[in-house]
Amino acid sequence: MNSSLPTPRRSTRLSVSAPIFRTCLAVALCVSAVALGGCTIDRGAGSSTSTTTVTVTRQQLPPQPAPDPVPAPAEVKGNTFDEVLASLEPVLQGVTEVAIFDGNTVHVSATKQPGPAWSTIKVPLGMAAIAADPAVAQSSQLRQAITLSDNEAAKALWNGLGAGQLAADAVGAQIDHQAVVPATAPRPEFSPFGQTPWTPEQQAQFAFSLPCTGGAVYELMGQVDPSQSWGLGQIASARFKGGWGPDVDGTYYVRQFGTVDTASGPIGVAIATRAPDGSFESGTALLSQVASALGAALADNPGLVATGTC
Repeated sequence: MNSSLPTPRRSTRLSVSAPIFRTCLAVALCVSAVALGGCTIDRGAGSSTSTTTVTVTRQQLPPQPAPDPVPAPAEVKGNTFDEVLASLEPVLQGVTEVAIFDGNTVHVSATKQPGPAWSTIKVPLGMAAIAADPAVAQSSQLRQAITLSDNEAAKALWNGLGAGQLAADAVGAQIDHQAVVPATAPRPEFSPFGQTPWTPEQQAQFAFSLPCTGGAVYELMGQVDPSQSWGLGQIASARFKGGWGPDVDGTYYVRQFGTVDTASGPIGVAIATRAPDGSFESGTALLSQVASALGAALADNPGLVATGTC
């Protein structure tokens, strides 16, 4: 037994007359009900006072801070892609890169954000898998890797290519060796292919070719799961693939690439960011704002079109 426990106090009985007791009980029940208005208690016909009114007021919570305002859609102006990107700079906040390839020229924002491909590499990985085995085009693994960004499905595609250097060469060939696909993982906790150093500028050029070369993979890029339809998913005509992952310091690098329709055909677009607070959620929100502004600019200016074909 714990000797430090306090000695129980002896209770003292208090005699209360029945009418008073009934009144006190009624008041207590009324208070516990926390009525919004008044509460009237009937004392009976023989009492000197017919009613007793108790007014109970709810406790008011202290004022809560207003939520951060949702950023207004950016107004993007410009008659050329370069002018549009210059107009976008305030939205990019110095942490977001946008690259557009119209078929002849790569237009890139002033902000540069190089980083790992992460799951965007699943597009050329899927294409390489189909090139090695056409039956992969109808496989659940391909669908899951592209529409759900399923890592285990992508790993199965990689292993189907022989893994290691064999798989790295096969995937690298799909992107015309724009970047070196690692045969082994630089950071062992992540896949080797996801750590390919693929820039948004390179991705925009690769994306432009997909309507002609992407086949089943390109079709699946138009069926991305709604849970991953941030960023370019805000543009109705977009076919895209996203990727995200932490830098060594924990800051999330969030990116997407794909195609967006114009009056003369699709253009290649890539966007990437490291949000100021370093979080994945802020990164996706920022890419959604950028993509929405870009989509509005394309809709408002029919002169912003592809100048080449794949």
